[in-house]
Amino acid sequence: MIINTLYGEDHIESRVCSDCGVEKPLCEFSMDTTYVRSKCKECKRKHTRETNLLRKSYPKPPKDHACPICGDTEEDQIKRGYVRTSWCLDHDHNTGKFRGYLCHLCNTGLSNFKDDPDILENALKYFLDKSS
Repeated sequence: MIINTLYGEDHIESRVCSDCGVEKPLCEFSMDTTYVRSKCKECKRKHTRETNLLRKSYPKPPKDHACPICGDTEEDQIKRGYVRTSWCLDHDHNTGKFRGYLCHLCNTGLSNFKDDPDILENALKYFLDKSS
C-alpha cells in the first residue's frame, strides 16, 4: 500500500482487493457512504453476475420462510426493528454453489467468519467456554 503524507495526514493511494488479492489504485474500488469497499470494482461485478445467475435458478423463498440459522421469519425481524428484512442469497464463495437464503444478520455473521468452518468452530468453542 502506498502512503503519502500530505499536510500531516496519511493519504492512502491503493489497497489490496479482499477477493483477488491484487493491490490496485483506490479508483478501482467503489466508495460506500463512509468507506472504500474491500472488493475492487472488477471483482464486485463478477460477484454480482454470479449471484444474479443464482437468483434466476433459485427464486426468493416464500413469505413464511425462516432463516435456517436463527429461525427468524421476516415478520420476526420487522418486530425487532431490523431495517434489512429481505433474504440474502447465501452461496459458497469458492465453488459458487447455492446454499440457501439467510437473514441479513446471519449472512453477515458467516461473512465475518470468512465462510471458514474452522473459525466458526473456534468461535463456538470460545463462546461455550466463556459462557460457562
